Amino acid sequence: MKANYLAKPCRNYCILANMLLPSDPKDGREKYVLSTFAAGGTGRIIFIDTKTETGETLELPGDEGAWALYYLEETGELLVGTCANYGYLHRLDLKTRTWAEPLRIDGETYIWNFARGKDGCVYGSNYPGCILVKYDPNTQTLTNAGRVCKEENNHYSRFIYTNADGNIIGSAGFDVLEMYYYDIDKREFKIFGEIGDAVLSAGEDYIFAENGDQYKFYDPFTLELMEPVVSKNSLDDLSMIQHESARKKLMEVKNPPYIDQVPGKSGSGFHKLSDGRVIGLQGQEYIMIDKDRVEIKPIPADPPATKIMTVAVDPDGIVWGSCGFGQTIFFYNPKTGEYKNTVQVTKAGGEVYGICPKDGKIFLSSYVGGDHMVYDPQKPWNHHDNLNPKTLEPVRPLMTRPMGKSVIGPDGNFFTGWCAAYGVYGGGISRINTKTYKMDYWYQIIPQQSIRSIASSNHYLYAVTGGGTSGLPTRKDRFHILRLDCDCNIVWKKQYDLGIVFSKVMVVGNYVLAGYVDKNKNRVGIYVFQEDTMEELTPIDLDEYDKNNLVGTRFPTDAVAYDEHTAVVFMGKRACLMRIPDGAVLDECPIEGSATTSAKGQDGKVYFAIESKLYELEF
Repeated sequence: MKANYLAKPCRNYCILANMLLPSDPKDGREKYVLSTFAAGGTGRIIFIDTKTETGETLELPGDEGAWALYYLEETGELLVGTCANYGYLHRLDLKTRTWAEPLRIDGETYIWNFARGKDGCVYGSNYPGCILVKYDPNTQTLTNAGRVCKEENNHYSRFIYTNADGNIIGSAGFDVLEMYYYDIDKREFKIFGEIGDAVLSAGEDYIFAENGDQYKFYDPFTLELMEPVVSKNSLDDLSMIQHESARKKLMEVKNPPYIDQVPGKSGSGFHKLSDGRVIGLQGQEYIMIDKDRVEIKPIPADPPATKIMTVAVDPDGIVWGSCGFGQTIFFYNPKTGEYKNTVQVTKAGGEVYGICPKDGKIFLSSYVGGDHMVYDPQKPWNHHDNLNPKTLEPVRPLMTRPMGKSVIGPDGNFFTGWCAAYGVYGGGISRINTKTYKMDYWYQIIPQQSIRSIASSNHYLYAVTGGGTSGLPTRKDRFHILRLDCDCNIVWKKQYDLGIVFSKVMVVGNYVLAGYVDKNKNRVGIYVFQEDTMEELTPIDLDEYDKNNLVGTRFPTDAVAYDEHTAVVFMGKRACLMRIPDGAVLDECPIEGSATTSAKGQDGKVYFAIESKLYELEF
């Protein structure tokens, strides 16, 4: 065996933040500033000259991307708050385009957004400490302003706003969603409103919030309700709203500015330019509105190589893949080396987890919208009219992240394993009929357990459950291996001891395999079952478990069936051809790192990805 590097075919923008810079200190020109996220790489800042519509790109000094941007006009600095590994505060001297040494609060990995306080300091919301970070421009220091709430399981302090009195307001979650007020003079936090409230924006005379299907307005000085609660479904009659500013805000919510002018009626980050035009964003592109003329154009910069989330191979041998963050997919032709990336495949942000070629089409599942999509490569691209790719019925709001990825089931339909919505334990399975596109779903198949992985044989679906979800710590429980029919009825299951967690489930010939970590014995391995009878055979014991060094151990990061009696198992920095059911390694080769996704084509070729690199195994 030999691993051959092919390409870095996954390239996209994932724009997390934007702002308008009225006068760039470097040249005095108006700039549209974007921050990008490059999964597995390093993020970038893009400057688009609003007159020439040319671009300039700067790489961040560190971290994958940035949610937070703030312009300090008095110093000519651009503040950048990063994610997802370090939570840096980067400071860019715009005139010289030089970066200062990054600042950081130990243990924090995200800065979500910035708001300036009446003391002149810039505050940032964060994860996972649920604190406010405080940047003092005079001393050029970053400090911890304190934890925003008392709920121990709250990890997010996003998003924050400057209140009308110059103090800071924001939302904490996701265990208990609540709003907080930070009194800068007293250095004290106060919870206000009701549980479930979240701040949406701050005006000169109101705090605008939501709670489920309701909108609320709070007085920014008394922090008490100042208007009747408004249903999101009843925005036609606003006669009960007394404040003109509150009525205006609700009308903006009902009829977002500029959206009706934009193809596909989606977009964000709109800013009015000095010449009266309007600029905005739509996925991988930017929007320029000049009165009745609307143009959607590629962002004028080279997209970076980004981490590959999932790969699949169609019957023609074309490799399809998705990006680790950003709603794009790509294809790679192994015969020619050609590759191409799409623009966004659905309106919601996030990333594609599940990819399954079927009947000449590509079926997809994605986070954060709990979406299913179908794309026909033989037909013209038209995402604006939801024609190709076509977004089908979603599983939200019950489920949002397709953690278990997707398979084509025994009945030829598209099945996906999900975890529940943000802040909720559990999950389930969805099914898209590949002929009619009808969606069915089964929620909380095992209560409070998500679907960690899903697989298919000729007769059944198989799944393993887990405790992971979005916005909460991983739940400890006794997890299951499941056999299900195509209506997701459980026809066989086995529950394991507390401390045993599963990775991937797969089918190899007449065997069902489930990768596991046994934290009680500190071992990793693969459970093996005879599919006909579900008799449990001797597990394949692999190695001691070292959570801090998975690349250096025999921990299986991914696997794919090779034939009826063997599987390719990726362990640490090795790819192994393993005989099933005894686990004997028949052949192996070194690889550069952890392979987290792999697929086999009908011609027998196996492809896998390590971060942004695509490889082929040569046997």
